[in-house]
This record gives sequence, C-alpha cells and structure tokens, in this order.
Amino acid sequence: LQYRWSKLTHKYPFWLIYIWRELTGNLSANTPRVNVSDGGHTGDNLGLLPLIQRRCSTIVIADFEADSAYSFESFGQAIRLAKSIYNADINIDLMKLMPQKNDAGEIYSPASVVEGSVTYNLSETDPKTGKVRFYKKTGQIVYMKSSINLLKGAAEVYDEDAAPPPISEPAPVMVLNYFKKNPQFPHQSTADQYFDEVQFEAYRMLGEHIGRQAAGRVKFAALQED
Repeated sequence: LQYRWSKLTHKYPFWLIYIWRELTGNLSANTPRVNVSDGGHTGDNLGLLPLIQRRCSTIVIADFEADSAYSFESFGQAIRLAKSIYNADINIDLMKLMPQKNDAGEIYSPASVVEGSVTYNLSETDPKTGKVRFYKKTGQIVYMKSSINLLKGAAEVYDEDAAPPPISEPAPVMVLNYFKKNPQFPHQSTADQYFDEVQFEAYRMLGEHIGRQAAGRVKFAALQED
C-alpha cells in the first residue's frame, strides 16, 4: 500500500506540499518540484521589484492584466513597494493612457505606452572618514498598458522635442473588429481560460502592436548620477 501511495503521489503530486515548501523556504536547486507563481501573492504582480533591486537603468513593464477601470492597481502597488523597500522613486504620467470617447461613441486610449523615470536614492560610507554620502541615480521606465489606440491621437501626446511615435499605423483591423464586437476586450475576465482562435489572435496582435510602440521608446543607457 505504501509503495502504491508513493507511486501515486509521484505521478500526481499534491500541490499544497510544494506551496508549503515555498512558504517555509524549504527549497533548493535540488528540489524535484518547485511551485511557480506569477508573483501576485507578493504584492508585485508585474515583476518590477527585482528590477528595482538590481538598479536597472532601463525598465520595461508590460501591464496586461484585466483592468477595465484603468485603476493601475498592480502598478501603483509596485510603485509603493519600490519606495518603501528600496527607496526608489518612480515618476510617470499615466493620464495619457486613460480611455476617451470619440465622436462615434467608441472608447479608445490616446496611447498605450508612456515613459517615465526611476530615481534610486543611494548612500555610501567613506571607509577612511566614516562620512556618509547621499546621492541619486536616474534611469528610464517604459510602461505598456493593454489598451486600444488609433495612434492618430497618440501623436498629439508627444512633446515637440521628443522623437515621433515609432509607428504610425493604427491598431490592426482584425483587432479593431474584435474590439467592436467585444467591448470588454482587452480587459476580459481572467476567469476565461479557454480562448478560441480569434480571441487568442486578437490579444497576440494587440501585444505585438503595443510592443512595437514601446520598442522605439527604450533607451539603453547607463544610470545618470545627480
């Protein structure tokens, strides 16, 4: 009976055991199975904190969770944790992402990508004098939000001195057609775990469309010290 039970649990492992191992820190590189989570239970559903911890000079965040109210809850929580844990300040204007209604009554966002700055507040102690020096280093953060934009209005939110939008075409026709038939897109409930082919392709094409916009905003440069 013990042999059968061991064989059964090996083939169909009891997942609570692995969550308990994670909670108690009883994991190592040699552990046969490890519970993998998206980080939602830690308060950082977007994976921002590990990048802040490493003081990355360029951070790109893709926020594609269901957020039809555009409350930016996960991003806001990550910003608060970055400040409280690592004393890093993130300055970014999210108003450009807020949806607006056009003359036809359809709701679109002026933009799907915004750029901001991340400031690391640092200190170091001189080993000879013992004096503490406080200084700051600044990097870039590019934030993508799952939203439908036509880019015609997106061009208006860029500064005159800034580079033009990296692409000028609107969202793919297939994406716009799916959006018109499914107004909740792209913030449909995550309870829907069974996408059909059309729904899957709409999300994929929208992600590619937004990613291409973000690619032109990324600047790979070292941190700037103030």
